[in-house]
Amino acid sequence: MSHKNTIISYLVNYENFYCDDCLSKLCNINPRQTVFQVCTKLNIIGKINRGVGICSCCGKKKTVNSILKKSHKNCADVNPLKKIRSDKETLNPTKLNKSFNQCGKNFIEIKLKFENTDIKDTFSRFGTHTLGEILTEDKYMKLKDECYRIYKEYMNMKLGLFLARLKQDNDLFYKKFLNPYGDELFCKFKMEQNPLEKCKGIYMYVCNEEIKYIGRVKGNFNFYKRINSGYASISPRNCYIDGQVTNCHINSIINNIGSEVTFYVMPLEDDEEICSLERKLIKENQPEWNIALK
Repeated sequence: MSHKNTIISYLVNYENFYCDDCLSKLCNINPRQTVFQVCTKLNIIGKINRGVGICSCCGKKKTVNSILKKSHKNCADVNPLKKIRSDKETLNPTKLNKSFNQCGKNFIEIKLKFENTDIKDTFSRFGTHTLGEILTEDKYMKLKDECYRIYKEYMNMKLGLFLARLKQDNDLFYKKFLNPYGDELFCKFKMEQNPLEKCKGIYMYVCNEEIKYIGRVKGNFNFYKRINSGYASISPRNCYIDGQVTNCHINSIINNIGSEVTFYVMPLEDDEEICSLERKLIKENQPEWNIALK
């Protein structure tokens, strides 16, 4: 497919406003100058609109491109990010505090799709190491003496199966291998496909229009990797003391509240801005899940 057709196809499918830099990334067209040249020609021949507006991906005011049926008459004054969802799906700023309201205009919802809930004993499916092998790792050395004294005959058993056996026998020693949320009920979900999934920036979980958690994605990461490969799917290793306690905690809470949770993102490009804004929003909103994880 030619660069021209690739760009037109993308703008038709997603029907939003994209700057040349973001189109270059989203359409895998390099260098960025190629996108500039192609979009300029498409605008001249009347295939696309090209004018100053706010990019739906990075959230910055730039020259943006959209399919012809969209008008840029007032695009400098309207944030097209808000138009991705209907008004009823947009956060109600009157129910949020002032500090968030100042930034809230840039947050948009990305739908979450749940695939499974109430997943139990995830830790038991960890089969990479035996009990004896895991006791050689730094985090588990403190358990070595007790294990060799009481459970010596299980040293060659896969760790997950060993802990599952202890739990079945009501032996609470198994919890010493797990993080504080490693034996919770989990769920599996994912972000629905969205052009913003390849962006980085600030994200938040909201329940009943109350901000519960604020986090950031920076560097080479993006929202897709952070959510779909992080919070949304808990691996057996995540459950252990050297795993991902934050992922386990938040996933277990989301499992309990289910469809009541909504997910919002603010696309940003600059890592320094991302970090400073995250700190500011957490300080001023004091989200419940952030506080619990301190």
